[in-house]
Amino acid sequence: MDAVPFRSLAKPGYDVIVAYDYSAGEPALDARLARYREVVVVAWSFGVRAAADFLRSTHLPVSRTIAVNGTESHIDDRNGIPEAIFRGTLDGLSERTVEKFRRRMCGSAYAYSRFCERLPERPFESLKAELEAFAAEKPLKHSVPWSLALVGDSDMIIPTRNQLNFWGETNRRILRDTPHLVDLQQVIDLYVVDKELVASRFGRAVKSYTGNAAVQEECAHRLSDALVANISETSSFDNVLEVGVGQGTLTAFYTPKIRYKELYLCDIAPMDATALPAAAHLIQGDAELEILRFAPGSLDLILSSSALQWFNSPPEFIRNAATRLAPGGVIALSYFTPETLTEVSSITGISLDYPSHSTLVETVERSGLKPLTHAAYRLQADFDSPLGALRHLQSTGVNAICRNGSANRAALKLLRNLPAQPDGKCSLTYAAAYIIAKKI
Repeated sequence: MDAVPFRSLAKPGYDVIVAYDYSAGEPALDARLARYREVVVVAWSFGVRAAADFLRSTHLPVSRTIAVNGTESHIDDRNGIPEAIFRGTLDGLSERTVEKFRRRMCGSAYAYSRFCERLPERPFESLKAELEAFAAEKPLKHSVPWSLALVGDSDMIIPTRNQLNFWGETNRRILRDTPHLVDLQQVIDLYVVDKELVASRFGRAVKSYTGNAAVQEECAHRLSDALVANISETSSFDNVLEVGVGQGTLTAFYTPKIRYKELYLCDIAPMDATALPAAAHLIQGDAELEILRFAPGSLDLILSSSALQWFNSPPEFIRNAATRLAPGGVIALSYFTPETLTEVSSITGISLDYPSHSTLVETVERSGLKPLTHAAYRLQADFDSPLGALRHLQSTGVNAICRNGSANRAALKLLRNLPAQPDGKCSLTYAAAYIIAKKI
C-alpha cells in the first residue's frame, strides 16, 4: 500500500498520517509527531507488525492502539500468514499475482471495483522489496499492549483462525462478514473517540442533564458511598482531582464527606461554576491529556464517575493516574461497561467501545494500586415511550458517538424499532461498575 487508498480518511480534531513502505526499515515518525499532544495508532495487516516496533520504542503520547486484521506474528503457521503461503507469494510475485492478491483482499467484485478507483501508485519493484523486508523481520509475541484488536471473520489473507489464536479472548472484536480489506474510516469512526463531538454534545446537555440523568446520579452516589466506606474517618487529602465533572453530581456527594485542601475539577465541556465549590480550580480540557500536567506523586485522591467510557484508553488513563498519585493516595472510578444500552446498539449498530470491568481491575493491580473494593451491577431506566428514551439519550449527552446524518438516521431507526411493552413503555439498560484502590 501507500497513502492513495486512504486519502479520504478523516477524524475531527485529528490529523491523519499514513505510514507505509517498510523496505528501508521503520519510518522515522517521532520527530514528525513530536508537536502532537495525543497520538492514536491504527495498524492494518502487516502494519501491525511494523507498528509493534514503533510502539516499543516511541516516547510519544499514544492514547490508543488498534490492530486491524493483522498480528505481530505476521508470518507464522499458527498466528499469522502460514510461512509456506507467504514464501509462495513472494517467490511467485508478479503484476498478475498482485492483482489476484488484491481481489482476495477485497473479498468481493464490488469491493475490488471500489478499490481500483484508488489504487496504490507504488511500482512493482517497491512492493517486492517491502515483502522481502517483512520476510526478514522476526515474528513477535505480544510485544506491546494493544487497546483493541479487530478480526475480520472472512479474511482470506491472514486466516481468521490464526488471528484469533494470536489475540485470544482479551480486547478483541470479531467483524462479521469482513474480508482482509477493512473500511478503516468506519473503524476510526467507531473506535476513536470524537472528542470535539463529546465536548459539543455534553456542552449542549448542560441545562438538561440534571433531572434526566438518574442512572448517572445513582452511579455517582454508589461511588461516593464506596469511597467513604473504604477510607479512614481521619483521612485528609491535600490535592484532589475529579475528571468528567459535568454538573458536579459526584462532586456534591463526596465533598461534604471528606477533608481536602485543594480541589481540581476537569471536564472536556464548559462547567457551570455556580454549581461547583467556590474554591475549586476549574480545568476545561481532555482529561486523558490534562492528567499528564500533574507532577508524579502530586495527587492524593483522583475521582471520576460516568466518564471513563469516553476516553480513548481507560487503561492508559489509569496507568497515568497511578503515577500521579502519592504513596497512600486513592483512586475512585465508576464507569459503564459492555452490555450498556444494548437495546440501542442492537437496532442502530452504533455503540461505544465500553471498557471491561475485569480488564480495568487487572490494570489497577498492575499499576501499583491495591483494590480496596470493586463491584459490577446493572441499572434500568424506564420511559413512557421510545420517544422518551431518545430524549433521555439526547438530554444527557450519551449519544455523542456519531455526527449529523448518521446520528439522525440512528435516532429514527431507534424510534421505529425500540421494543415497547404492551402499555407502550420501554426501558434502557446500563451495565455499570466501580473500583476504589489505594497506591501501595
